[in-house]
Amino acid sequence: MVKFMEFVTGIDRAIFYFVNNRMHNPVLDVIMQTLTNQWIWLPPLALLAIYLLIKGGRQTKIIVTLCIIAVVLTDAFCYRILKPFFERIRPFESIPHVLQLAGAAGYSFPSNHAANTFAAATVVIFFNKRSGLWFLLLAALVSFSRVYCGVHYPLDVFGGAIIGAAIGSLTVFFYRNFEWKKEPKKRS
Repeated sequence: MVKFMEFVTGIDRAIFYFVNNRMHNPVLDVIMQTLTNQWIWLPPLALLAIYLLIKGGRQTKIIVTLCIIAVVLTDAFCYRILKPFFERIRPFESIPHVLQLAGAAGYSFPSNHAANTFAAATVVIFFNKRSGLWFLLLAALVSFSRVYCGVHYPLDVFGGAIIGAAIGSLTVFFYRNFEWKKEPKKRS
């Protein structure tokens, strides 16, 4: 088992170095720093969610609400339970020659950015395949940016994506199976 873990860790680091060191160019640097900075895209997304909750149709309100629930559950589970359990040190703190283009603190596994974006994308895809695919693409780009910017290993974002997709799926499952349904009006 130890040899297997060393093998997996070696592949993880090799992919990390390829993405973090060899793929760098000025254009990608700007794009990836923008994608990875939650303070750039979080406020517009919050305003959009508020707008959709007020002005959207019933299904839109359901999707937005389920996305919020899935992201809150995912974020708490990853940050409060999994990160302290695994205690994986971030690449820029544990290996040499990391090009760090973004700030990050705390433990590395799993990536909350990946988990949260994949949770939301998974919820959307259950209701609208076309929009969901765009959300999945965005989630994949945000996840990739975390490795590119030197703050996560590939397995951190892969694990986050799996966890986020699972919690997003469970959120939709519980909604669909325990949905409050109006009782038909009784005739007098």
